[in-house]
Amino acid sequence: MSLRLRILFLLATLLLTFNLFAQETDAEGCKDSPIITRMPGSTIHSCENKEFEQSEMPVGKDAEGNVVNKTFEGEYHYWDMGTREGMSEIQIFRNFENALKQSGFTIVYESSPTEITAHKGDTWYMLESKGSFYYQTILTVKEMKQEVTADASSLSDEVEQVRARGGVRDSL
Repeated sequence: MSLRLRILFLLATLLLTFNLFAQETDAEGCKDSPIITRMPGSTIHSCENKEFEQSEMPVGKDAEGNVVNKTFEGEYHYWDMGTREGMSEIQIFRNFENALKQSGFTIVYESSPTEITAHKGDTWYMLESKGSFYYQTILTVKEMKQEVTADASSLSDEVEQVRARGGVRDSL
């Protein structure tokens, strides 16, 4: 192999390596939504996944035109996404609006080009588009699993035992 060919090969390898490291990567532990894809070229800056959480979303407007919000509780997922260079709010808005409609979601609130709230059954979706980044929230409404128990009769027995030893006095 000629020296010139070796140098070209070395330069190509260095440029490829540099480009691989220059690309943004998703935040550690974050994965895409199973419900809706991300905008091509976007990266996940941060995410939250909770077994049970509450989220307030706009669901319409009242008679005076004021936004009406509703709080939902259930399984919660949130993403902060950075977009590729040159994307606009309306580009993001329209892509998600069309994808949601095509997949059977009902759009209950829109404020073009920045916000969408939609649902399909008990799964609620909210988009907040900012152009160079966007936020997605997905919440599936469900009951919280009760994991803590309390036994009031045991507590009452403990208080009576302490009272019998003179440790607790009636305040009235």
